[in-house]
This record gives sequence, structure tokens and C-alpha cells, in this order.
Amino acid sequence: ASTAEEVACQWVLDLLDLPRTASVGLTTGATMAGFIGLAAARDEVLRRDGYDLAETGLQYAPPVTVFICEESHASNRAALRYLGFGDRNVVEIAADDQGRIVVDDLAARMAKIAGPKVIIATAGHINSGAFDDFQALADMAKRHGAWLHVDAAFGLWARSCIKSRVLTKGIEHADSWSTDGHKWLQVPFDAGFAIVRDGNAHRRAMDISAS
Repeated sequence: ASTAEEVACQWVLDLLDLPRTASVGLTTGATMAGFIGLAAARDEVLRRDGYDLAETGLQYAPPVTVFICEESHASNRAALRYLGFGDRNVVEIAADDQGRIVVDDLAARMAKIAGPKVIIATAGHINSGAFDDFQALADMAKRHGAWLHVDAAFGLWARSCIKSRVLTKGIEHADSWSTDGHKWLQVPFDAGFAIVRDGNAHRRAMDISAS
């Protein structure tokens, strides 16, 4: 069963043309996939800041700021709450008329805040189908040492089609992606994929040794 899962996950990376060395986890859907991606984000940006979350816990951690579009899907808010983020940790970024992040607003707000940062982008807005400007967001994340997570429950599969692939330009530069198998992939049961570029970050966030 483990081997079959590994093969299927590699097929997903091939189909979506994402880094072949990325770590993939099968989940019940994109909500839990997003939770996993953001857990890896939280742990990794704290680690870069010199804080070991696994050793010391969340109570004494430096504040992590999450930048999220005002029209981001509610599942991202839920995941953040489950991961210990409150309203004061979250900065809402303005959306354009299609629900995309206004990059200039994000740049202005990120410039005013120090410390560990996470950006949440969207591929396939739930109402408009719009895609964020991933190249611009990836460049900004790199400048700030931030983690870029893409909520791609609806839109990541656009990469598998030549005609629609252009919508996802730059998405391959993100640090993590969450998507569903039971939407466009037509998997006939609840299924999601948590994809994390840095397999070590994925493991550090989720690894629990068996009893």
C-alpha cells in the first residue's frame, strides 16, 4: 500500500509539473492538505528565525505574520486557527474585482512588518476562478524570506492542460500547494494532496514516531 501511494504521488507531481523532489501526502481533501502545508510553513519560518517549535512549543514562539487575501477561502482561516494563529497574526490584503491579491497592497504591508512571514495565495478563486500573480508573489516571498503557500483546491489541475497552463505561471516557485483529487481529477471519493517543496520541512511538521 505504501509503494502504491508513493507511485501515485509521483504521478501527481509529473501531471502537475511540480518539483519532482517535493514531498506529497494524501489527505481527505484540500482543507487538510492546506493545514499540512501551513503547518510546514509555520515550523519552517520559525526555524529560519532560530526557533525550534518541536522542542520549545508554540507558547514562547516569536510571532508569525500571515498575509492572506480578504477573499481567501474560509478553509484557510480554519487551518490557521487550528495551528494557533489568532486575528492579530493575520494581515488581510485587498482583493481586485476577480478576488486576486492586490500585489502592491501586499508589498506595502509586508514592508512594515518584521519577523517570520507566510503568504497564502489562491489558484482558482471559488467564485470567479481567478488565479493570483504567482510570479510576483514568489519574488516577494523570496525578498522577505517568507513561505508561499498556494490554496489550489480548484485550480492546480490547470497545469495538466496545455491551454490552461498559462494561468498557473510562476506557481511552481511556491513552497507548498494544496489541492483536491475529488474535483477536476474526478477521484470518486474524498481525496486531497498536500505538496511541500522541502521534504524535510514537511517531515518536521508532521512526523510522530510510532509507539
